[in-house]
Amino acid sequence: CCKGQIVNPGDIVLGDADGVVIIPREEAKEVLKASKERTAKEENIMKRLREGESLFDIYGYQKIMDCLECVEE
Repeated sequence: CCKGQIVNPGDIVLGDADGVVIIPREEAKEVLKASKERTAKEENIMKRLREGESLFDIYGYQKIMDCLECVEE
């Protein structure tokens, strides 16, 4: 048991400075796939930032601001 979470034989326990996660063995392949997809997405965002784009542009925040009728002061 880790902080109230049951850990079974074969489960994966990962930890870093932010915390600990328990990945049930039967979910490991799905979690790995999602992790790889997230890493690829983040690498693409970092590439775009290095090329001069802003997070505001990348995530389309201007459209949201326009819909909310927000103006820059």
